[in-house]
Amino acid sequence: MNTKAPVCYEFVAFSPPPVAALGTDWPHTAGAALQRDNCSILHIAAARWLVIDPTTAIVEQLNNVATSGTGSLTNISGKWRKVALPDSGAETLLNAGAAINVFLRERGCAAFQLFECPVVLMRGKFGLSLWVQSSYAPGLKVLLEIQRGNVD
Repeated sequence: MNTKAPVCYEFVAFSPPPVAALGTDWPHTAGAALQRDNCSILHIAAARWLVIDPTTAIVEQLNNVATSGTGSLTNISGKWRKVALPDSGAETLLNAGAAINVFLRERGCAAFQLFECPVVLMRGKFGLSLWVQSSYAPGLKVLLEIQRGNVD
């Protein structure tokens, strides 16, 4: 399992979230996710988004919203690592640590603990994507490899 440190930003909107400034296609409901090109915008909690591999235009848009006083933008690159999941059996593997279908249900993404590691899981057009906080990545790698041995 390889991990990659993507460019990440966290955007926190002050109440109320600036819908007009973010745009109508922005994921405004907690648990909603938007994938555009290589960028993923994940609404991981109330008024809080994880923005992974954003374009320059998205970063500029969020900077403008933040400097207007309606939100805060923080570069958190290095905080999250993308975890490579197997092409087949990913759901079975992840369900060994958490009932992912319960977390995702009708959602595009969810933040939760998997094998006691903080993760964000996204269901996208190419299947499941998993991010783990970087300091937990080595431990999660071992746990998933052990579990994969139990599942195969």
